[in-house]
Amino acid sequence: MKKAILSIITLLFTFSCANAQYINYKDDSGWNFGINMGGTWQPKEPSYSLNDTVFSRSYAGFSGGLTLGKALYEKEGKFFSFDLRFRYLGGKNYGWIALADSFANPNIMPGSADSVYAYHNYKMKLNEFDLEGVLTLNSLRATTGIILYGFGGIGLNYYSVNRDVLDNSAGIFNDGNPYDYSSINTSAGHQQIATDLRNLSDLDFESEVLAPELTFMPSLGLGLGYQFTEKFSMGIEHKITYALDNDISYLPSDGPNDIYHYTALTLRWNLFNGGGSSSSAPSGGNYSTESTVINPSPNNGSYSTNQTVVTNESQTVTTGNRPLVNIINPANSNMIVHNSEFHMNAKVYYVSSKNQITVKHNGFIISDFNYDVNSKLLRANLSLAPGKNYIEVVATNNVGTDRDDKEIVYEMPVITETPACSCY
Repeated sequence: MKKAILSIITLLFTFSCANAQYINYKDDSGWNFGINMGGTWQPKEPSYSLNDTVFSRSYAGFSGGLTLGKALYEKEGKFFSFDLRFRYLGGKNYGWIALADSFANPNIMPGSADSVYAYHNYKMKLNEFDLEGVLTLNSLRATTGIILYGFGGIGLNYYSVNRDVLDNSAGIFNDGNPYDYSSINTSAGHQQIATDLRNLSDLDFESEVLAPELTFMPSLGLGLGYQFTEKFSMGIEHKITYALDNDISYLPSDGPNDIYHYTALTLRWNLFNGGGSSSSAPSGGNYSTESTVINPSPNNGSYSTNQTVVTNESQTVTTGNRPLVNIINPANSNMIVHNSEFHMNAKVYYVSSKNQITVKHNGFIISDFNYDVNSKLLRANLSLAPGKNYIEVVATNNVGTDRDDKEIVYEMPVITETPACSCY
């Protein structure tokens, strides 16, 4: 397991170095949808006797679900972001223990015994409905694409527990007889006996020992993923659900309250506001929606040159995305600094080169800046004047224009002179 996690971390680091990703804060609606699939299992449980302690052996069962979340706090340049999400998880898990007892015979056929000798085991079937709070390292995701987050949830779990008592491996040709345990080496270790019982089982679990019930269960978890594009991310997450009781396995256990684990591969899509290509400008857009007339009909007559003419014969419609500009350092206006040299950073989307970008400092155009078209990151080193400094970044493409501005306050450090010492 440790090797698998190390391999995943190495892979994510390689991706973060090779492909600088970004988060589209302006078009992202804050909603996200995810699916996950993996396995649930319960840890081994102890059962104490006068001379020995017997531990159960647990097995994971396939589980999966979906999430629907909304970002409540997600701002560019901020260290954390916070989401609230709904989760549904459906699954199952199994376990066996080297302890046996008499159990009411589920076979009601005439001539069947009232009870059968059977080893303890369980199959838990679960349906979780949770509300989770998710805390993500937002700045790490924005700069490297790596998503590291923790989450906690409260929810309701509709679950049941069944036991495998009868051997139905022959299907309809078997009347459901008790298991023949003569092949089990009872002198072997407890874990080996549990393994042999698992191999002997038909996995039918025909006997209900805990009827379906709805119970409150909290949970905690961690996740690690990578933002492959501004809309899609993938990763792994692990969570622990706390049963607050000792009956989700229905084993004769003397341990603490039961828990179960869930480890899964997660796929998540960020849902956008529809800011993609369009044949017309969205309302409130900061760019022109005028159409260009091609070969207008000479029968249109005279018209004023300050009007836009649209013909039914032919017209050019501009499509695409207008630029998006976000100054991320400084993250807020009126930031106070005490060093005259300042490294300004901004994210500029939907431009193909720095020639489409204008940087101004106190009204003067700055040409000495760098722009990476892959990471969308603009960097500029500014020499601040004492007092307020006004920074503006403007980007333009054939669709429109966008701008962002911030103020920085440079307070010169106060130098205190030390009086000369008069020594005699």
